[in-house]
Amino acid sequence: MSAPDDRTAIAEALRTDGVVFPRGVLGPEAHELARALAEEAPSDDLQELVDGTAEAHWPELRGAIEGAIRRAAGTAEGSRLAALEHAAALAAQTSPDNPLARSLAVRAAQELSTARRRAVDVIVAAEGPMTVGGPAGMVAGAKAAGAAAVELLDLDPEDFATEITAYVGAIGDEPDDDPDSDALSEYARATGDSELRVAARIAVRSLQGALSEAVTEALVPVLAGGAPEDPAEDAVWVGAALALSEQAIERALVEEALDGGTNGSR
Repeated sequence: MSAPDDRTAIAEALRTDGVVFPRGVLGPEAHELARALAEEAPSDDLQELVDGTAEAHWPELRGAIEGAIRRAAGTAEGSRLAALEHAAALAAQTSPDNPLARSLAVRAAQELSTARRRAVDVIVAAEGPMTVGGPAGMVAGAKAAGAAAVELLDLDPEDFATEITAYVGAIGDEPDDDPDSDALSEYARATGDSELRVAARIAVRSLQGALSEAVTEALVPVLAGGAPEDPAEDAVWVGAALALSEQAIERALVEEALDGGTNGSR
């Protein structure tokens, strides 16, 4: 059996859990690369942005990625084992100028580019309510920005299951579209750590070049300044928290319907 080359080893590594630059930690370099990929920028520009993205994230994530590959290799056999061992050797390189780091940068940017398109669609769909102005426009803008942040940071309701359950239990028949409600305030505070909220604002701001002037203007009061100290006063995070709870409820309804269909067919 011939030794695997870099391409084969990297392909196998990319199919391994934990071998990823998580969307939630991606910085401005990755967002710029995602935009450049979507715009089909010149190859030289792309290469420079790939280098910048790998350099920004490889030093911090390299150890975890190498660990994930070695764990997978521990249960692998044959050609897969050989490929993962080769990939582990690449992951052991501290320099970001290696093919695995660069491949991870490209894949992260490709996935981010897709997420950016979805996020833009979410915001554009709310253009009408957002541009009416006043408190109603602010609420619509916060919801749209928050839903976009959920897409861009790849947030999963399951990671906030305890907090969402408490929030849904607290609101009962209370409408969940009032950003000033006590239940929503407590929910936002329970979920909105400062780093996550800063990342959410940066991610949504990165979309502004892809939005119309009217939508960008409507988002100004939502995105103005830094993230407030109190998560309950952070319009972007309140919107994200609402989006996460809505996704969790939708999933629960789908699962209930599927369970009902399964039980009914027996």
